[in-house]
Amino acid sequence: MFENVREDFHVYAKFTGVKELKGFPGASWINETRRFLAALWLFPFSSVLLFRAKIWLCKHHVPILPRLCDWINMLVWRVQIADSANIGPGLCISHGEIMIYGEVTAGRHLTLNPYSGMGLVHKRRVSHPLERFGGPTIGDNVFIGAGAYLFGPIKVGDNVRIGASSVVTHDVPSNSVVAGIPARVIEENDEMRELVDEEEAD
Repeated sequence: MFENVREDFHVYAKFTGVKELKGFPGASWINETRRFLAALWLFPFSSVLLFRAKIWLCKHHVPILPRLCDWINMLVWRVQIADSANIGPGLCISHGEIMIYGEVTAGRHLTLNPYSGMGLVHKRRVSHPLERFGGPTIGDNVFIGAGAYLFGPIKVGDNVRIGASSVVTHDVPSNSVVAGIPARVIEENDEMRELVDEEEAD
């Protein structure tokens, strides 16, 4: 849990705008503390913390408190993430209004924008066999635009950008950009990998 939270925080720390203090002992620790408090105050970083805490509490079979984390997340940020969701470190929820339900698996550095979500879909409507009745499996460095939804047991590769208001019901290859209803690949090349490398370097 704590390793995940540390990397989640580093994603938000880039946007806090806190100026570094230098030239005295403990400056690094003070800078990190100021960034942490700014992230809690200015961004829905607290929503990510509540999700991480809920998963940890569920794993250790603590009663009541996981549901309390859910209620706070819903009331404050309108974020609902299922207990069965497995999301890697570096999760970034930009402005709340997120719904993730079912058996969703996501890799590192998933970015979710407002009114987006993912999860299960009824097998009769999408013709998925019963044994694959699950949610999406998402790779690393995936950006999901505002209002986009991913349904069913699909696979999304690494370094993917999903356009705003897209509806994704089929597999998406790595290093691509998809958009539309239903979503289709509009760009696919290795430049997406280079773009992600540049963002991580910053």
